[in-house]
Amino acid sequence: MENQSMFKSNRKRKEMLIVLTIGLALFLVLTLLWALSGVTLALADPGDLYVDGASGGDNPACGTMIAPCQTISYTLGRRASDGDTIHIAAGNYTENLTINGITVMLRGGYTISDTVWLPETGETVIDGDNAERVFVIQGNNSVLENLTITGGYASGASCWGGGVWVTNGEVTIRSSTITANEAECGGAGIDVNDDFGAAHLILESVMVSHNNGGQNGGLNVWGYSTSADVRASTFYSNTASIQGGGIAVLYGSSAVIDDSSIVDNTTGGGGGGIAVSESASAVISGTSIISNIADLGGAIIAGQVTVTLTNVLISSNQSSSGNANVLSINDSDVEIMNSTISDNNPGEAQAVLLWSGALTITNSILWNNGPNLQADPPCPGCFTVNYSDIEGDWTGTGNINENPLFLGNGNYHLSEVSPCIDKGTPTGAPAYDIEGTMRDALPDMGAYEFKLYELAVGTAGSGSGSVSSSPAGIVCGADCTESFANGTVVTLTASADIESTFTGWSGGDCTGTGACVVTMNEAKEVTATFTLNQYDLSVSLDGTGSGFVNSTPAGIDCGTSCTANFDYGTVVTLTAEANIGSTFEGWGGACAGAGDCAVTMTETKAVTAIFKLIQTYLPMVYR
Repeated sequence: MENQSMFKSNRKRKEMLIVLTIGLALFLVLTLLWALSGVTLALADPGDLYVDGASGGDNPACGTMIAPCQTISYTLGRRASDGDTIHIAAGNYTENLTINGITVMLRGGYTISDTVWLPETGETVIDGDNAERVFVIQGNNSVLENLTITGGYASGASCWGGGVWVTNGEVTIRSSTITANEAECGGAGIDVNDDFGAAHLILESVMVSHNNGGQNGGLNVWGYSTSADVRASTFYSNTASIQGGGIAVLYGSSAVIDDSSIVDNTTGGGGGGIAVSESASAVISGTSIISNIADLGGAIIAGQVTVTLTNVLISSNQSSSGNANVLSINDSDVEIMNSTISDNNPGEAQAVLLWSGALTITNSILWNNGPNLQADPPCPGCFTVNYSDIEGDWTGTGNINENPLFLGNGNYHLSEVSPCIDKGTPTGAPAYDIEGTMRDALPDMGAYEFKLYELAVGTAGSGSGSVSSSPAGIVCGADCTESFANGTVVTLTASADIESTFTGWSGGDCTGTGACVVTMNEAKEVTATFTLNQYDLSVSLDGTGSGFVNSTPAGIDCGTSCTANFDYGTVVTLTAEANIGSTFEGWGGACAGAGDCAVTMTETKAVTAIFKLIQTYLPMVYR
């Protein structure tokens, strides 16, 4: 009995130990899960993560196509690893994001069909809600692609870079829009600096617009270990209080700006389009700088720097103070090669004002800017001008003083009779012009190389018509080929003959039936298609009798088929045959008489065939 009691006691102890062990294990598991809730779960590198603000959910397992995360910040902070690509569905995301220490690609613009993510089919907007910077990118080489970055606000101790702030790394922004951001200090759209290490920014096909900064507007590049490459991008309608409405390159930094447009930017200080100062440098090529406004240096201000301008168009810029509509130079070396500087607020101020330093101009055109070149104090030896067209004349080798005869109306391509054709020097000249057109062995003056390109027009289809051009040259039928100067905008108009209809264009990037507008930057072929008009001929049967009508050419077989379509001008012969017991009485509508009916199809026509029942009289019998 005593042994049995001891056995039961030991059994109870074992059961209690088991319960305690299980409880402790559950407690440890729960504690571990709670701890892991704040830990990023590692993914294979490189990996793909997915974010959809509409359907996603933020949790430790999110990030697949089927179960995306909901926010970019959660994905970056809890799910992403070095080398990952984060695919972001179209939509609006109100977030302020930091990428620090890991390199990732953020790619937006996806729409979702079932579980298929379709690229470049929507807009992904990241809105900082005017609270703080939209992006802080530090210590990595990340890529932003197909994003709209807006609503950033930089203030206080973090007053630079409202849209994107970059330091210590190489960051690429591609095919994106950076708009409506603000910064109390500057770099309202983008600020790249070496505050925490050397930094390099690459912009490719980016629109930077409507950003408002204290010192500078669209882009600020700052620091001796900082550089930027700007390619095929547009800076539009950015504003700054002090300098660089569009772009500022400052304090030992460097920038290469190529194939870009800098338009309608403003500053209350210097450099409405671009400001380069404080031992910085800029190489600008293939770029248009148009309609910018500054107190000094409407297009560019250069202070204690080196600047090179090649294949650059500078037009319609102005200085609000009446000094240096185009370029203000102070203690700087500036070289201008094969550039066109024209129509910059003419009559109001000098185009280029040199305070100190040196300016070299070669193969360029300065026309209709008011006084073109001025030094203050006078410094004739500071200008080296050769092989250029300078209004008012300038001493130098190969210079001319003649109207360059542009194509006009804001088109700065050279016309066929321009005196600037073949008047440049090949020494140091670029191989291609602002549009990528190969320059001749003896290059032209200005940003655009003159070329003649052939426009060939053809006609096709069953119909007929003609094509004419403005400017004149094409009158097709008779003259269907003409050569036009590079950059000429040719408008083709098609006129169908009376029997035809113009049904559309093909070739030369023209479609539809309106006017065809062709820009002649290469040889082009355009075809106008005309279709012969067709009209309905309808036949109806009338009268007390019955019969049928046939046509030559075939088409009408009435009773069965009483309407047919015939080409314009076709002579259709209708033949009527009465059934037994009826007689054909004649035609109505488009024909008359009782013979065959010949109808010429110049419009829709209707014909009636009249049949009469033959009456039979029985003889009378008398009894």
